[in-house]
Amino acid sequence: TPCQVDTTSHHDIDGDGDHYFATSNDPGEIPLSGYAFLATSASELSVALMQAVEMIRAATYSFSNASVSSQRTFDESYIYEASFDPVEDDPFWRGHLKKYQINSDGTVGNLVWDAGSVLTSMNASARNIFTLKSGSLTPFSTASLANEDLGVTTDTQRLSVIGFIRGESAYNIENWKLGDIFHSNPVTIGTPSAFFEDLKDTNYAFADFRQTRERTSANGLRIIVVGTNAGQFHSFRAGDGSELWSFIPPNFLPKLKNITHSVHPTGLTHQYFVDGMVSAYDVWLGTGNGSYKSEADWKTLVVFGEGRGGGSTLWSSSASCDSGFNPTYSDTYSNYCGYYAFDFTDTANPVYRWRILPTSTQAPYLGEPWSKVVMGRVKINGYEKWVGFLGGGYNASDCAGGGGCDSRGKGFFVVDLSDGSILWSYTRGDDSSMNYSLPASPAVVDTDNDGFIDTAYVGDLGGSMWRFKFCEVGDGDTCDTSNWVGTRLFEASSGVIRPIFTMVAVTRDTIGNLWVDWGTGDKTDPTAANAQEKFYAVKDNNRSSTFSINDLENITTGTYTDSSTKNGWYINFTGQGEKVLSEPAVFGGVVYISTYTPPSGGDPCAQAGGAKLYGINYMTGAGVIPVLDGAGNPTGATTRSMTVGVGIPSAAILSLKPIGSSSSGGGNSIADLYMTVSGGAGQNVSTTRIDFDPPSLANRTNLIHWKDMRLE
Repeated sequence: TPCQVDTTSHHDIDGDGDHYFATSNDPGEIPLSGYAFLATSASELSVALMQAVEMIRAATYSFSNASVSSQRTFDESYIYEASFDPVEDDPFWRGHLKKYQINSDGTVGNLVWDAGSVLTSMNASARNIFTLKSGSLTPFSTASLANEDLGVTTDTQRLSVIGFIRGESAYNIENWKLGDIFHSNPVTIGTPSAFFEDLKDTNYAFADFRQTRERTSANGLRIIVVGTNAGQFHSFRAGDGSELWSFIPPNFLPKLKNITHSVHPTGLTHQYFVDGMVSAYDVWLGTGNGSYKSEADWKTLVVFGEGRGGGSTLWSSSASCDSGFNPTYSDTYSNYCGYYAFDFTDTANPVYRWRILPTSTQAPYLGEPWSKVVMGRVKINGYEKWVGFLGGGYNASDCAGGGGCDSRGKGFFVVDLSDGSILWSYTRGDDSSMNYSLPASPAVVDTDNDGFIDTAYVGDLGGSMWRFKFCEVGDGDTCDTSNWVGTRLFEASSGVIRPIFTMVAVTRDTIGNLWVDWGTGDKTDPTAANAQEKFYAVKDNNRSSTFSINDLENITTGTYTDSSTKNGWYINFTGQGEKVLSEPAVFGGVVYISTYTPPSGGDPCAQAGGAKLYGINYMTGAGVIPVLDGAGNPTGATTRSMTVGVGIPSAAILSLKPIGSSSSGGGNSIADLYMTVSGGAGQNVSTTRIDFDPPSLANRTNLIHWKDMRLE
């Protein structure tokens, strides 16, 4: 912020004739933070002013994500907010991971800690940073890494890279060690869920696993994991925000020199590293039908993807992904380096498990690793197997126009969580109509309530929604992967081909219909005034039919009545590029959707855009958000949307209240709804409780537990 300096009256500070200060509004010689733009000529002044304006313009944008337990308790009632500060022409952007208290009325309270600040105060030599060499965890240090590991030619360059990443003061001019958290999502790992009961296991091994794995802030074993674009996947203690451990994927080692610098501004561009989605789950990695399990076979598994960081070094000629890189698959570069899995059963001492291992027929269909690995269990020949589901990834090229076809991203994969091998895939090689890549995270469903995943949904960049079916309880013990199938629930046609980047929401209504909900919007270019975006709600009752937009009712200005002629509904968002950039959530008969509308006009200080929250009845499409009068009181009318701030919003996150807590609005809802908005145009990033009580279930006695799969 510029300060006005009185240039008409000033005084010599120390009598040497060189140091002066104004009589008012002058910071004098106190330490200041930020950047200094120095100029000794008119041309240098012009350049410095342009750099300053660029930094101010860039600062109007920040991006954020939040994580909150879907079942809060009084001892762990906190929200964790990730954000960053973008800086034009600087490869290193400061990241923040902040913990806030949630007050008894559900509102967001005081800041507890910022992991970025805590990490900055940590001595670089005390940090535990690891990478992989020859498949083994290796300290990220000058003693363990050679020049060729980092893609440099001199010892001076090697010391500079390692010193910058570790945050040594001689090399890290920012004096900030946490990189930007952009597309990665923070995930909390606490005590295994008290609401999961493994009814199939007569040995009750999961109950024993839970009892011996108490992870709280008090004992230091409850942690937060997240990826950053400073090349690292971090683990922080939830209690005080201190860093336990960080990991640098080996395929990033030669890229680290691209962010290493010792002067400002550098003129280098921002880089992506660990920029993908994170998932964490308690999984059983034993063998057999699961009727008599061992506690030792239960593990807490964390898998993260590299997202947009998975580019030039995504494929390796080395089985350890530590040398010989290429952006695309070939017989020479056949090792996929996009995902890494760790065993966090002992949260203080994670163990590397695997990377994804495709076959030569599956590998060409893997793109940039944007999809979250969603975990669950399936039945194969009557045996229990825990697997991960993921979309093929991001690739902008489509195969719809004929001619040459880039196959990357055009597939769906099921991964064996015990070793990373791909159990089953459905790709363009199996279905020539799969013309667009699938970067979104899949939604998995147990439609027959037998405790096993039998259906998955994931959208593609052409606007179609794919459905994958696995073994159901009625298929018997002869059902195996050869019986798994892929089809389309919804086929986008000309005029409605808009990309799907986000996970769908799946729910069942009061009369047994299975609803699949999703929105469209280009996540690669959120500020563009793109074509008309939509939100869809489609019934999938027979798990085999394919629908088009002609089978749905347009309720942009109306509502939907269940009928035999229309199999669901859709809404057109308003113009000027309003789009869906995060996944919807369904709770209490309402689907919650966040949208972003990019700014219009040329004012560089107002380039932030607007964030909205939609609350819509999941069957009828009617609005449920109260309309308020000028004094802020409900009028009795409802609407579909409300403005929630400036900038890009996160997904709506619903969290059940602790027993005995109250509502800040005086209502009787059993849940609070939170959103993070990125800010801009002079406003900071903020995470808040939305000021209305989400409608709850009419019959609460049947609500045993509500679980938000998106937060794992």
